[in-house]
Order: sequence, then C-alpha cells, then structure tokens
Amino acid sequence: MSETKIIVTHLGALAAKYGAAAPRVMKAVDALIAADAKRGIASRLVGLDSARDMAAFRARPMGGPTTGRAPSAPSMP
Repeated sequence: MSETKIIVTHLGALAAKYGAAAPRVMKAVDALIAADAKRGIASRLVGLDSARDMAAFRARPMGGPTTGRAPSAPSMP
C-alpha cells in the first residue's frame, strides 16, 4: 500500500495549543490512520518541525511556533 494521504501538522504548535490534551489528539490521529488503513487508504502523519519526518521529503524542519501565520513560499525575483 503506498501513501495516499498525508496529515501535516507542526507538532510543537499542536503541543502548545492542546497542552496536556495533546496525547489525546495524537491518539485520535492514530485512530484516523488505522481507520483509513481498514479502508485501503495508507495515511501518514508528517510533523513539519520533525527533522526525521522532513528528511523523507529532503526538506528542513520548520522552527518553533512563533506566530499564528501560516508558512509561505519564498517570493520569486
């Protein structure tokens, strides 16, 4: 089964937002991934701030959550 669904988040921001409830959120994501697998959908969680996760895409991890703004692509010259 190849990956057909990628769930993307900033793990640090998730932990900051949900605090002690963050493990419950991660457990819900794990349940979603398991439910997808039962339907033949391969899902994967990618942490934008995880060096290991981002290495799979040959990209650098994002820094810490400093603003509420979404990351943007670099401007073209």
